[in-house]
Amino acid sequence: MTMKLKDLPKSINVYGQRTKIQVKELPGLVGKADFRRKTIFITPTAESEGILRETLLHETIHIILNRLGITPQLVSHEVDEIICETIAKCLAENDL
Repeated sequence: MTMKLKDLPKSINVYGQRTKIQVKELPGLVGKADFRRKTIFITPTAESEGILRETLLHETIHIILNRLGITPQLVSHEVDEIICETIAKCLAENDL
């Protein structure tokens, strides 16, 4: 299922915390979870590259892990990225 920028929700709730979703240019990235701002940023190129849904899932998983207390202080950046990427790919390929 292909997602378009217009289909992005304005926000999501993760364990009672509202997280905004905003489209923003991110040089060198397609998405970023900003825990301090409680915002997921997604670049417009995610849509043109056909990875918008997967990017939203990936960044949402970062937010979920952070809310669970699995923070950068506990898990290396590399491991965190592997977890988020593999779960997001699995969900996206099954249209979940």
